[in-house]
Amino acid sequence: MAVGVVLFNLLVVTATLLLLYESRTQYDERAAGETSNLARVLEQYLDGAVGKLDLALQSVADEAQMQLAAGAIDGAALNGFITRQFERQSDLDSLRVTDVQGNILYGIGVNPSSRVIVADRDYFIRLRDDPSEGLVFSKPVLGRISGKWVVILARRIKRPDGSFGGVVYAPIAVEHFQKIFSTIAIGENGAITLRDVDLSIIARFPEPSGTGSSIGSKAASREFQQLMQAGSVAGTYTVRAGYDQVERVYSYRKIGRYPLVIIVGLANKDYLGPWRGEAIERVTYAGLFAAISIIWAWMFYRGWARRAFADRLEHQVQERTVQLRAMATELTMVEERERQTLAQDLHDGLGQTLAIAKLKLSALEPPHEDCLFPEELKQEITAIEALIDDANKTVRSLSLQLSPPVLRDLGLGASLEWLADEMHRSYGLRVNLHLGDLARPLDENVLNLVFRATRELLINVARHAFVDSADVTATYEEDHLVISVTDSGAGFDAQQGSMPSAKGGFGLFSVRERIHFIGGDVQIDTSPGDGTIVVLMVPLKVKYQETRT
Repeated sequence: MAVGVVLFNLLVVTATLLLLYESRTQYDERAAGETSNLARVLEQYLDGAVGKLDLALQSVADEAQMQLAAGAIDGAALNGFITRQFERQSDLDSLRVTDVQGNILYGIGVNPSSRVIVADRDYFIRLRDDPSEGLVFSKPVLGRISGKWVVILARRIKRPDGSFGGVVYAPIAVEHFQKIFSTIAIGENGAITLRDVDLSIIARFPEPSGTGSSIGSKAASREFQQLMQAGSVAGTYTVRAGYDQVERVYSYRKIGRYPLVIIVGLANKDYLGPWRGEAIERVTYAGLFAAISIIWAWMFYRGWARRAFADRLEHQVQERTVQLRAMATELTMVEERERQTLAQDLHDGLGQTLAIAKLKLSALEPPHEDCLFPEELKQEITAIEALIDDANKTVRSLSLQLSPPVLRDLGLGASLEWLADEMHRSYGLRVNLHLGDLARPLDENVLNLVFRATRELLINVARHAFVDSADVTATYEEDHLVISVTDSGAGFDAQQGSMPSAKGGFGLFSVRERIHFIGGDVQIDTSPGDGTIVVLMVPLKVKYQETRT
């Protein structure tokens, strides 16, 4: 009997440990999902902010080039133009223009009587020596006027004959990035880092040894370096940080087409706090169960040895049975609470939208109190308020977007008709459907994949092709379902792999990989300015295979 009790207790302990392991895995997965979402939010914000700053640089460069073409730079007019551009940018520390020798002559904070030269800066040398350079990012440097750590964004100014005419540049204070990062909820021990593509640190929050202490450091985990060397633009990994020995779940994303990488980390000592409480509770239950079972066995043995205690032992057996059932019920309830916790992930859509709206509102604040608040910014604020309203609508329609009932109930044809209406309603894109006989049955997973892939392609048309209509053809050809999405829009360079992707979707790359996985194929016919045709060929008899690169 003693052996049976020991084996049963081992079974209970093993079950408890397995439940704790599964629960821990779920916490880790949720943390990975949260870091991925936060990295995506910051990537979208920084991508938009840099794009906005680049427009300001291009505007100033165009103004300087027009004045040079007219004969000479009009200092007062150029300074006035720079001031107007600067007042529309809350991310900038300044906006300045140099001559061909690198003398800073015009812009915000420039003292004409002071001689400040940037001819030795790497961004100036690159733009001076290479006419093909576009937007240039510098390494973090100490500003020669501000005295602060800054990152420089710069563009070339061309003379009428195409020769070098100087540089327009915009310094962004490293402290500005840290201020943005401080608004993100990452827990007491979380971390956010901005690096360039050489893995040099631009900004880190929090900064363990004070502002600027880690700037330029290339110290990075082996896991992160391997992912970057493999060319991955986004990923998630877990590692113990070398600078503070805190283990974190990290997610990183490359920021658009710019040489920047954002990394967000959540410390397991923060997000595993509830799990540790749960572990203590379950281990306590297991310990109580073991103690109770041992006591029960001991008393049962004594009762078996002494007939006089038979009634008492029977009562104790019944009592312990009730306790075991109560423990089983508690374990079931704990599992149910875990499922409810997972359901809360549905609110991520709202959280991300509101986070973006909050960052945009922060970005539109005037840089100083005396700054005029342009009417354009008022209109932008109104647009952002509308974005927040859209977030509420997102929550209400999330279930429908994730799994339209028509897809399950009426099949592919009706689902494509619903999708056409949805694209027109949501994006103003008119979808012309050309549907053949789609009565043949499809695997449920394949049906979902085809529907979502078609939706992804149409969203790409709406957002990137700059047209108001597209054509969708769906028919069977022998043993394949063939769906083509055609537009006459902007197109893109397929040779360079610059395939656009709807933010929030699973991307054209993922579409291709998933369809390859089931034995299908994706064909893309496009070039810049000539529209795009994407053809999905999906086998009716699915044969799963290894994903191709």
